[in-house]
Amino acid sequence: MHLTSRIKSVKKLMETHNLDTFFITQRADIFYYIGWKAAEGNILILHKNQNPILFVSPLEQDAERVRGVKLIYLKKKEDLLKELKYSRSVGYDEFDLSANRF
Repeated sequence: MHLTSRIKSVKKLMETHNLDTFFITQRADIFYYIGWKAAEGNILILHKNQNPILFVSPLEQDAERVRGVKLIYLKKKEDLLKELKYSRSVGYDEFDLSANRF
């Protein structure tokens, strides 16, 4: 399955469950959806009407190679909160996302 269709399938599920935004934090899942071999702590955010957003450490300069995503170097929590500002409902993997990571 092509990466673009994988994102579309998640967005279809988001629509079914009335989610505006979805967090993906598992390294394997980030690779599956966008082809990026993520480091621990990277976050992929899907908004229903936008391109995916990838949050990475400022130390990961090779993330510039990732195509089809908005890349944000996460320096402070406000960077993440800014992207969630208009989200009414947010989905995440409740069995993987620890409070520490969130």
